[in-house]
Amino acid sequence: MMNITPLIPDGYVGSIKQLKCRVCGHIFYITRADYDAMQEVRYCHECSMILAVEVGKAQGTKASVNIQEPRQPPLSSPQRVSAPRPRTIDRDKMTVEQLLEEAEMHRKAQRYAEALESCDQAIQKDPTRAAAYRGKAESLRHLRRAKEARKADEAARRLDPTIAPPSESDSSSYDPSYAQGLELLESRDFEGALKAFERCIHLDPANLSAYELQATIYLVQQRHQDGLQVYERALQVSPESPALYDARAERLISLHRYDEALVSCEQAIRLDPAYAAAYATKGSVLHQLHRYEEALTAYAQAAQCNSDCINAYWGKAEVLGSLKREDEALAAYDHVIQREPDTIWAYWMKVRFLEGTERIEDALATYDQFLARNPTDFRGYYWKGSLLVNRERYKESLAVFEQYIAAGLPHAQAYWWKGHLLHCLDRDEEALSWYEEAIGLFPMDASFFREKASILGSQKRYDDALAAYARAISLHPKDAAAYCEKAELLVKAERLKDALMAFDQCIRLDPNNAFVYVQIGDVYHQLERYKQAVSFYNRAIHCDPNFCGAHVSKAETLMKLEQYEKALAACEQALCCDPRRFPAQFLKGKILRAWGRGKEAVAAFTRAQSLTSDPMLQLTAVLARFNTEVEDESKTDARG
Repeated sequence: MMNITPLIPDGYVGSIKQLKCRVCGHIFYITRADYDAMQEVRYCHECSMILAVEVGKAQGTKASVNIQEPRQPPLSSPQRVSAPRPRTIDRDKMTVEQLLEEAEMHRKAQRYAEALESCDQAIQKDPTRAAAYRGKAESLRHLRRAKEARKADEAARRLDPTIAPPSESDSSSYDPSYAQGLELLESRDFEGALKAFERCIHLDPANLSAYELQATIYLVQQRHQDGLQVYERALQVSPESPALYDARAERLISLHRYDEALVSCEQAIRLDPAYAAAYATKGSVLHQLHRYEEALTAYAQAAQCNSDCINAYWGKAEVLGSLKREDEALAAYDHVIQREPDTIWAYWMKVRFLEGTERIEDALATYDQFLARNPTDFRGYYWKGSLLVNRERYKESLAVFEQYIAAGLPHAQAYWWKGHLLHCLDRDEEALSWYEEAIGLFPMDASFFREKASILGSQKRYDDALAAYARAISLHPKDAAAYCEKAELLVKAERLKDALMAFDQCIRLDPNNAFVYVQIGDVYHQLERYKQAVSFYNRAIHCDPNFCGAHVSKAETLMKLEQYEKALAACEQALCCDPRRFPAQFLKGKILRAWGRGKEAVAAFTRAQSLTSDPMLQLTAVLARFNTEVEDESKTDARG
């Protein structure tokens, strides 16, 4: 007996499940209670009735169908949802109401591009329907196409003046916190942007765009655990979103929690069996787990669900590469390029594979293939030049950027790269002139001034270099790295107190940077303010307990204070972090020698000698051991 897929009852306000019919391919809807009660739902209402009849004919019996009574909605349902009718007709035959209902379901599943398409079709059928324009505006806002969204809102209000302008609760695009977050994100003030989006979520906990942008910031900062927690919060608000489960899986992959990621992919697929992105992510997880054949199957399913899912083809190529099926992998990469001939990433993925097999000339030829099609696209020159730089082929890389510049295509990054490569070739005066060209074309890029300052500092033109750093900091006042570089320059210029002030600015912006604390400690060491130096080394160790250099610097400073027991303990901590660290082992010998423990010092210097292949360092260890042995003999003779 075959079950008939039940219709949604009139007036139902409970949870709804969206599915795709395996016969007609159309989207249809079913109540969550019916979905949970039925073992498997494959077909829409109409197709299930037809199949039931055909099954009955094939069995030589009357069609015996089990039409389930609609279940009562839960007593405490969530917000009231208008129940859409099952869609089992051709798109051209869909009514405006059906299209708008479909758009609403797409938005609930975060499929905003599909929702926009449904709204546009509704407008084509009835250009006077204000609700269609309002739905279009909402979809556009989620797609961050604010200008188009405003035009759609204006069209809706022209048709229905009673429609109020979007308020803070209507859309994140009109939330001042959201707008502020976008501005801060654009200026790379990530912490400020995170706080702004958090305020936005506080005002509207269902604002999924704010969660998404928070997660994106954490991804940029490589704070994958924080990004995962954002998606966990979003899922509490929207537990039926396959996109959120898919994004959650990607964060779990970044944390190497592959089994959990696989479960999250399966949850996304259960919610939407036709969601191609989830199959592609599943393929990535299986690839990481070395379950290559299963990964290939998942990627094939992704491509079957959506032939435009480019990650499916990329993933397939990468798995074939892992299987050492190089010819098949290259064919798969070429297939991606055929599908996306003007997309630089298609070529870049193939190049990455060719680099891994040391086929560098073929990799360069791949970029030439892109440039032949896109001769004015700077990205092709950039990636080809970068590949040559990574191979220390600076002259050839310089020729690549000069080719772009010679074509009369002004681009600040091209000028910057030419300057950088001239610097690599020790042609600093020419490099400076090209940095000036880059600054003239785009004077708002702080990195140009920082690079210029670096060259000026290497020429000991400290005042000019400091002026360039001042300009960089004025453009990006919250860039901790700029303050750090400025401080390092001041140390070279022997302006140690000014250096401490610059380091202090850096720490204010980046309070967990262990390396900067060590640099501050080194300045205090130079000033012979050893106690302050030790306190900063301790702060560095607090930030990173395995920072071997911090332990070594602390030990050396404690030795200056003649606190030999503490100095030796710090040295042992350094050797725990890196047992083969020559400076730590050599310093251990110096501390023991200063403490009067000559035999142990000799053993430490002997051990240090064995840790390095550098002849000068070996000679240093040998001389230290010899001098220690001579001192011990002198002390023995004196006592005798």
